[in-house]
Amino acid sequence: APPGAGGAPGPADRAPAPAIPADLPALLERAGVPAGAVPALAADAARLWGPGAAAVLEDDPWQLLALPGTTPDRADECARALLDTGAGPDDPRRTRALCAHLLERGARFGHTAADPAALARALGGYGVPRPEEALAEAVEAGAALLFEDPDPDAAPAPAPADAGGGEGT
Repeated sequence: APPGAGGAPGPADRAPAPAIPADLPALLERAGVPAGAVPALAADAARLWGPGAAAVLEDDPWQLLALPGTTPDRADECARALLDTGAGPDDPRRTRALCAHLLERGARFGHTAADPAALARALGGYGVPRPEEALAEAVEAGAALLFEDPDPDAAPAPAPADAGGGEGT
């Protein structure tokens, strides 16, 4: 099928990459990204984060999970290369990036939400200690939103008397 005809976007569907920051390829190489993958990953990172892409990844290597084709294992390897002993399975940056990755993966399969218990189990599958607590911290940090199912027995909330934009709306 031609580009844009449905399905996953391919390289031809991507917007042109901005200039790749000079320090980005060297950072990716230092992170252990295979040399053949550096140009495409650098272009994707520059497209997503612009001129500050290297600083984003140096501060939080797990942000690599936001880039196409990056797996949690690869992001963990890169984080260990860049952070050395500071790259543990309980790092809150890792949990936030894993949450976003899991939710985005679900979205590609048409899911608009994920059960918190299932998300915590998935985090546990990636070695996150105390996954329920880690998920709560990720939610608190804004990496995911929790929505509560309305009580099916509760009456619907009444419409506001002043729908014209009064205070408290």
